[in-house]
Amino acid sequence: APDLDRVMVGRGAVANPALIRELRGGEKLCLDELREFYGRLLEALQEQGLAPNHTLSHMKELWYYSIHLFTGAEKIYKKIRKAQRLSDYRAAADELFRSGLFDPDRCFTGGPYS
Repeated sequence: APDLDRVMVGRGAVANPALIRELRGGEKLCLDELREFYGRLLEALQEQGLAPNHTLSHMKELWYYSIHLFTGAEKIYKKIRKAQRLSDYRAAADELFRSGLFDPDRCFTGGPYS
């Protein structure tokens, strides 16, 4: 849409940290990039001194949007949602990243898996 001078990306940019780059014609998000994004974010929240339960809450909230980049990941997403400790969260997130379910062509659809 060459006549547009603005777009609202909102939740789409939360779901896909590379969305702006993609809209500008750049490369699609890759799995390693998403893994690094989530890892660095977790580290930053911890470095800020956020309590573990608050850190966990923030990470779970972001997965509400990003889970849509994974096809058929309902069971693993449930593990992320149910995690009570950061170690449980890390294990579930690692499982998701190793699952082979990542699909960079998927997008946020308005709600998480049930």
